[in-house]
Amino acid sequence: LRDGRVDAVSRARGRKRSLREIVERFSHDLTGQPVNVAVQHANAADDAAALADELRQRLDVRELTSGDIGPAIAALGGPGAIGIIGFPAALAQPPA
Repeated sequence: LRDGRVDAVSRARGRKRSLREIVERFSHDLTGQPVNVAVQHANAADDAAALADELRQRLDVRELTSGDIGPAIAALGGPGAIGIIGFPAALAQPPA
């Protein structure tokens, strides 16, 4: 999101490169802290599982969920769409 508009941050070519780019950017922002992650996909379970494994290797993943993207988002992204959501695990803990 830039100046109130959704804009591409890079233009990787090919499925493997684009997934690698997603993992790199995502990991960069959350390295060094425990995180909770969700990997969602539209008919791309194998790629989503591989992406989840890569995230587990790179990050201190405390909780990881995976599943299908809902139909509204899948209709926009199309078959093979993958999304990652993550946040510091400390934010999931109730305040003391």
